[in-house]
Amino acid sequence: MIKIKSISFWKRDPNSVENIQRLQIKVQPKECLLTIENRGKKEESTLPIEEYKKILSYLFDDLHIEETEEKYKAFQYEDNINDFNLKFFLEIDYSNFTYLAIKGIHPFKQGNYQEIMKFFTKWIQP
Repeated sequence: MIKIKSISFWKRDPNSVENIQRLQIKVQPKECLLTIENRGKKEESTLPIEEYKKILSYLFDDLHIEETEEKYKAFQYEDNINDFNLKFFLEIDYSNFTYLAIKGIHPFKQGNYQEIMKFFTKWIQP
């Protein structure tokens, strides 16, 4: 069984591409630590495991992100906010496996681009 340590996502602020909006979920046994950074503010809260499981279900069961086209899969070294070709970067870090990273490059050509952006934006900008 694959166990996830964390989910990290960042995207460019639509009002200022230089501003990066971030979300990170660190998985713990009974709850998750949710950290959101937006416009210079950092907020931490807890996320119930049930809510975390809904996130996983959406990403893996509904969007099938593990089946992302190879050209949109990324390596950790590509996680570079200074590369303005990247519109978002999603990384899932496993404790007993390597990682899965997806780079958002083509808003209208890339499968699940809009869905991933919309999903994480609702967490960053509630």
